[in-house]
Amino acid sequence: MAIAGRLVGSHRVRWLCVLDREQDEPCPPSGVEFCSVRTTVPPFRSALARIFELSSETRLMELCRDDPPDVVHCIAFGAAASVQLPWLAGRLGIPTVVSVDPADALCHRGTLVDERGATCTTLDDAVRCADCCLSATPGGLGPIAAWLGRRFMVFGDASPWPSRTAMLNRLDSTIGGLVVERNVIVDDERDRVLLESVGVAATVLPRNDVERLGKLYERLGRSE
Repeated sequence: MAIAGRLVGSHRVRWLCVLDREQDEPCPPSGVEFCSVRTTVPPFRSALARIFELSSETRLMELCRDDPPDVVHCIAFGAAASVQLPWLAGRLGIPTVVSVDPADALCHRGTLVDERGATCTTLDDAVRCADCCLSATPGGLGPIAAWLGRRFMVFGDASPWPSRTAMLNRLDSTIGGLVVERNVIVDDERDRVLLESVGVAATVLPRNDVERLGKLYERLGRSE
């Protein structure tokens, strides 16, 4: 999560980084103002808790109120911080850019690879997604947790494990948060097509294309 500061003469950048409590802080680039938010990443079985994170929302609002930036650029949407960050910045009248990796936004496992190891093309089938997430897989549930999750299916939406409604709510929260954004960017054409398939318009603008990103920041900053 990056916040671009006042765009006068040169770029001033503040980097709001959401970290697990045990995670080492990254080394920010020279000249970048670094601030972090420490949180405990919820367990994999808590599908919605992993995309909503109050402390990052609160810190973003504080930074935007105390020293309003010209542009907020949200990175790793759906993976490292609350999916509500772009919406919150927009409610304060700050132009927002959102970098999206479809695997993070559309897949609770963050891979777009199903439990059999095949590339997943079923992006909006909540029943299929819940079944996949209740399978024991590396980076997901372990064998015992997967067994328990399937036993809890008899409780329907009351189950604390991934369920059809939890997957629907996760997808609606991520896609709904992106549909209203005017500056969604992706790294390549394949990612653009994936987002388009679920109704999200995006522009191919790789995050390492510093020159084009700078021009986008400047255009949005002038339109503030």
